Amino acid sequence: LAGGTQSSKYFDACLGVTGAGTCSTQNLPAATSVSLTFTITNKSSYSTKLESADLFAPSGFVIDPTSATPSTHVAASSSSSELDLRNLGLAPGASTAVTFNVTTPCQVSGYAKWSVTAKPTTNYSGSTTFTPKNVNGLSSTVAAGGGSGVTQFAVVLPSPSFTATAGQAFTPTVTAKNGCGTATGFNGTATLT
Repeated sequence: LAGGTQSSKYFDACLGVTGAGTCSTQNLPAATSVSLTFTITNKSSYSTKLESADLFAPSGFVIDPTSATPSTHVAASSSSSELDLRNLGLAPGASTAVTFNVTTPCQVSGYAKWSVTAKPTTNYSGSTTFTPKNVNGLSSTVAAGGGSGVTQFAVVLPSPSFTATAGQAFTPTVTAKNGCGTATGFNGTATLT
């Protein structure tokens, strides 16, 4: 950082699927809203409180900052690409966790990298910026497919030259597709008009 001090080995970061009990974001479903939990831990060897942190999402991942809980530490400056945590007050050895929703992209080439930095100030100001010593779950992969939610229907007429006539019955082919345009299962009725 130009004009600032960047130090490492001051905190640990863990990102995982909520309720999974692990720090892993591998094989996330594509084009789906997923609940993640971010845990930040101040190192016990560091004598100063860790007060603020910014978690940055990889390209194509969309954070919903309004879904973050508890919301007490989530700053209004949070956006679809970053979660800004403020007034953490983490003493040496202490940790806190924030759960939030993120919408995954349709595909990721290799690993999608999250990043996180922290500061000893409550409002993320000042020239000293900390990078984590241990990170787990900050490299995400997305499973092929695009999830099971139906977002569109593709309708194919009986033949390329088919012309519908008022009152004439015909049988089209209807395919349910998810947010990535991949065919998916559908239980229900599609009405064509």
